[in-house]
Amino acid sequence: MFPLTHIATAFAVLKKENTMTVSGSLFPDFITYLDIGRNMGHELCTDLYYYTLEHSPEHLDFALGALTHGTSLPGLDTYADEEYHGEKPGFCFQQGTKIAQEVNCYCKVPKSMALWKSHNFIEMAFDVITAQRHPDLQARAEHHIYATPNPATGLLSEYLNIAPAQIEEMFSIVPRQFCFNGTDIEEITHKFLLSLERRHGIKGGNLKDATKITEKAVAIIKPQYDDFIGEINHNLTADLSKLPKVWD
Repeated sequence: MFPLTHIATAFAVLKKENTMTVSGSLFPDFITYLDIGRNMGHELCTDLYYYTLEHSPEHLDFALGALTHGTSLPGLDTYADEEYHGEKPGFCFQQGTKIAQEVNCYCKVPKSMALWKSHNFIEMAFDVITAQRHPDLQARAEHHIYATPNPATGLLSEYLNIAPAQIEEMFSIVPRQFCFNGTDIEEITHKFLLSLERRHGIKGGNLKDATKITEKAVAIIKPQYDDFIGEINHNLTADLSKLPKVWD
């Protein structure tokens, strides 16, 4: 749910940016379109990497991008969602407790889902700050993510045993469900409310009040942003260096 931060993280640790690194860094969130569950999509990244290394090394940039995102290396979402500093769930859930009551109230989210959805506001806050730090990132991201055909289509078709047309459909449709404009807090919040309706049938969230939650989340994350991102980039760089590789 924070595409800009995933793209920026991949660039920071891989030291390069192209259509494969960008689309790979978002792939674990896109894969649910293919009826593959979120957890499986995040856990398969290491397996995809070794498959690519053996069968299609020219596509390693895609697999590397996915590794920076998922939960098997561990990638960014391990720390954001699963566990951070020995505590479960991860950092974005830990910070989400500070706004869960407001998410429940103003987004019409059931109490049972409030912490889950409040962590999405924390992720959106990361994207807002990432956009401030990298003003050209939206244009760069959209240039790569909407490139057709996606260069990893053949790789994913063979790896997942899914028709290429379905893979291309995923790359065409799913990006439009995300917000790459981190400079517009109302727009990024609106996309979140749309996702509540699309994924869960939850309607009636108040955009004005929800936008205030996003602003509060930004205020929560801003003083912690550099330390968190710096730590994750350091860990990812160290873990990536241990993999067998055929890149410079």
